[in-house]
Amino acid sequence: MARDVILVLPEGERSLAADNLPVLLGSGAGAHIRLPGPSGAPPAASINLLDDRALVQCYPGISGLLLNGEPISGAQWLEEGDRLAIAGVEVALDSLSLEAMRLEVSYLAQAWDTRPPELADDEDAPAAIAVRRPAGETRALPAQKGRFWLRLTAGVLLALLGGSAIFVFTAEGVLIEVEPAEVDVQVDALLPTPHVGSRYLLWQGSYRVRAELERYYPLDEEIEVGGEGGQEFRFAMRLLPGRVVVDAAAGAEIRIEG
Repeated sequence: MARDVILVLPEGERSLAADNLPVLLGSGAGAHIRLPGPSGAPPAASINLLDDRALVQCYPGISGLLLNGEPISGAQWLEEGDRLAIAGVEVALDSLSLEAMRLEVSYLAQAWDTRPPELADDEDAPAAIAVRRPAGETRALPAQKGRFWLRLTAGVLLALLGGSAIFVFTAEGVLIEVEPAEVDVQVDALLPTPHVGSRYLLWQGSYRVRAELERYYPLDEEIEVGGEGGQEFRFAMRLLPGRVVVDAAAGAEIRIEG
């Protein structure tokens, strides 16, 4: 059932239709909940609805996202009353009903209102000293080297975040269950397959589901993920044949059930 999202912001309430999900947290122009940072940066996290539950997704390369005071990464389920915090912004899941998901957003003043002092405003700052060097002598400035590596690192991170955001927005939520429940399930794919329990985020296409467990035949099945969403795949592993040897006293009655 489609639910609207109500954002309770300091300036008032804002409603989002269900087709605008997920709720994006970031500093870019497309973010629903704004974070401090450059306007061209990709989102840092998102809040979505999956199987009538709220799910927060922290994108790769992002650190500092806290859930109830504890750092998290990847995807986590949210319950009513849970609080997310990142970069001076707190988002609380106030309520989740059949009609709407209500998120309360608050901004910490110290994260937004302060800025580092400008050297030009300091009247007591010493004047810069110019140093003349002989002709032809050059020297790389440490500050310029540091800025180069900082820009390179930031560019790589932005590329990774952009790719992760595209994957999350275009992937489908798929249920894959294998019996017995304790088996370790492997989904073969070119890219990582993030999942919470038996729920996987997969692009449309063909995948192989593999599982191995002692006393069972190996499982190797192909699944096809379409674009309709909410697909479910359930498999049961078959027991291997075996031999039972019973050594009992004469006259004993033996029963084997199963």
